[in-house]
Amino acid sequence: MPKYYSKRNKPLSKQISYDFRKGFCAYIEEISKKAWLSEHFGHLDEFGQRWGLVNEKINNKMLQEIGEELFPLNPIDIRNGEVIFDLIEFLFNYVSMPVADDRFDTAKAKYEYTVGINRLFDNFNLAYELKKGAIKDLHSKTLDRIVLSDSFEIPDSETQDMLNLAVGKFYSRDPEDKKIALEKLVDVYQRISSWEDKNKKKSIDKILEKASGGDDSIKEALERDLNSMWKIANEFMIRHTEVDKLPITDNDFRDYLFYTYYNCIRLILIKYKYIKKGAEEDDVPF
Repeated sequence: MPKYYSKRNKPLSKQISYDFRKGFCAYIEEISKKAWLSEHFGHLDEFGQRWGLVNEKINNKMLQEIGEELFPLNPIDIRNGEVIFDLIEFLFNYVSMPVADDRFDTAKAKYEYTVGINRLFDNFNLAYELKKGAIKDLHSKTLDRIVLSDSFEIPDSETQDMLNLAVGKFYSRDPEDKKIALEKLVDVYQRISSWEDKNKKKSIDKILEKASGGDDSIKEALERDLNSMWKIANEFMIRHTEVDKLPITDNDFRDYLFYTYYNCIRLILIKYKYIKKGAEEDDVPF
């Protein structure tokens, strides 16, 4: 989908516009006509093949799962952004692409549907992304695409779990979760620093050696960065709440810290070969 003049170079927005609602409804009408919803909500014709769409079936399922019957969709009826996002996630669960002989390809339909919805978000400059069937709030479109597409295989399961939790919380809509996300990411930072040796200083030196590939100039640069991040972790109210710690009230600064810690951790994981190379290209979005 091309991005036209009126939408180019516009900042990302959280506001769901009427134009987006119209575009979304048009897209769902298009895939409905292609029978992408027929496997679950269609009817059998005289030849025993599923086709068409029974509105009563899809509305009954909508009532059970999101509490409203909205099909066929009308942009006037779905003014609430939360309802639209519920619809997007609901339809992700039921799309399947007809292939032949009453057979359907669910995986391909979910992939194409995810691409289609994200094109709509992109075209209307909305700071959201559909990822693995769930809507994610984006902070930075470029950086978030890297974070959300990264795939880790860390032998230390505790580090893996904490990192997964941090990323999940960061994309939560609850401001308190974003605080937890940064706290957990700093915990990951702390845990990784002890991977190589019980002596923290020796351990960090070995990690820096590996992360720098043995290049002394890079090692010195990384060491300065790591020391700076430790200083921030100790001075600001991230993991500790003592009265002498500085509270973080600026959400943009909190985002900056998350990305900075994440980037340092990511480099170390890459050098340890704990992150799947090419995950951005190979990972399917569902």
